[in-house]
Amino acid sequence: MNTRELIRKLRELGFEESGTKKHAKFRHTDGRWTVVSKGSHEIDLDLLKKIEQQLGEKLR
Repeated sequence: MNTRELIRKLRELGFEESGTKKHAKFRHTDGRWTVVSKGSHEIDLDLLKKIEQQLGEKLR
């Protein structure tokens, strides 16, 4: 999965983006949040698992 696909899935799950040029912080109304690097590079499986753990959602 690349960062663009991840950002699209986060938006579909109701997360709102706020952030700077290189990174974006995604927040949900229930208090969950994560930070994602912007760009179109591939996300390592270990990092994707950590993001899933932070959010309590399966993204794959």
